Amino acid sequence: MNETLIAQIRKILARTEGAGCTPAEAEAAFAMASRKLAEHNLTMEDVAASTTASEESWVTEDVEEMRRWMLEDNLCYGILKEFYFVECILNPRNGGKVFTMFGTPENVAVGTFIWSALHASFDRCWTMYRYLNKRPANEKLLFVSGMAKGFTMKLRDERAALVIERDMMRGGGTALALTSIADKTALAFKVANPKTKTRTGGFASCEGDRSTLSAGVEAGRALNLNRALNASGRKAIG
Repeated sequence: MNETLIAQIRKILARTEGAGCTPAEAEAAFAMASRKLAEHNLTMEDVAASTTASEESWVTEDVEEMRRWMLEDNLCYGILKEFYFVECILNPRNGGKVFTMFGTPENVAVGTFIWSALHASFDRCWTMYRYLNKRPANEKLLFVSGMAKGFTMKLRDERAALVIERDMMRGGGTALALTSIADKTALAFKVANPKTKTRTGGFASCEGDRSTLSAGVEAGRALNLNRALNASGRKAIG
């Protein structure tokens, strides 16, 4: 593992809007970091696992103003929490809510892009599926639920393959290291937000043809977010 390279990637990912960069600069930094990861067969799990206790720092960044918390938001949040080492919270502000992300600078940077990219992908894939298959508008939630399920399955498969590959290189312990990162993030979040309580809310049941759900799962398993990163129409907070 090239620790110098990972340190460079971590520094690039820290160029976020919250750190004073323009949206264009933050997007360019993320694209550069993504290229470096791909070129050297590295993942964000490698970056997170390489962080030492002395290098750890935590940031809180406003991501988006929310009118309502929708099913799509809940699905995206679940994926972020499971795979991208961030914690999230809705903060009341000016009579509304602000979706805020917590984690290390590099993980918050990636999480912010993933949040927008997932929403954009949900909308784009559903629009195409509905047009081609003449499906009613009320099946969108069913399709999106399938997409989130399929994408989660894909990420779990990729993480399992990563654990096997890295354990062969290092002699084991990758899964424990990733669990430790998630646990440390959750603990740091609780320390920074001691009054935060977990709330659960219900959503309307997803109705429609089961083939729509299956199509969503297939779309999620085929999803490559790198292609969707610049496709979001959601308004982020600068």
